[in-house]
Amino acid sequence: MITLAIIGIVGAMTIPTLIQNYKKQQTTARLKKFYSTMLQVVRLAEIDNGPSSTWSFTKVYAFDKDGVRDMAAVYDYTNNWAAKYILPYLKFSKVVEGEYIPATGNDEEINTLPAIYLNDGSIIYFNLGSCVDITYDKDGTSGPMARARALFKFTWCFDNEYTGFEPYLYHTTISHEDALNKCKNSSSSYCSSLLMYDNWQFKDDYPYKL
Repeated sequence: MITLAIIGIVGAMTIPTLIQNYKKQQTTARLKKFYSTMLQVVRLAEIDNGPSSTWSFTKVYAFDKDGVRDMAAVYDYTNNWAAKYILPYLKFSKVVEGEYIPATGNDEEINTLPAIYLNDGSIIYFNLGSCVDITYDKDGTSGPMARARALFKFTWCFDNEYTGFEPYLYHTTISHEDALNKCKNSSSSYCSSLLMYDNWQFKDDYPYKL
């Protein structure tokens, strides 16, 4: 009985750690795959359409006569843009228009135009503004409250200042410490930049549990 009790205590202490490590490894693998996939999408799209810095890209701030953002116009532009530059180079199961992720904590609401469901169950949410904001949901079932645990934000910019696909504002992040502080204190959107510094590994200083 004593032996069984000791085994039970040891199991209770170690199983949560094993589960957490498994989640970290699984998320790292999915992030690496997603990042590699998107770089491939960019490469293939540029072969067919030329450098992305030359693509037709309009910063979408359409408003109707009452000063309200014309979401129908935004949807139409965004869906056409994704159909030309993204979907032909990506394996997916379906595309859903008009989904959004509600605001949580310090993060703003994410309007998504469209949401692309990948074959592995993950989701890519799109939002066009000054750049293309791309939010990756690693398993598609986490819901809005798990933003920092399952949702990772990237951007694709086309202006003269910067052109390319990268973790959220990675080019403006000065150091690993800066990325860590922004991930922890400013917005979880910056966590993808921190993970990029760490080769997509969830180090001990990562501020959120998966």
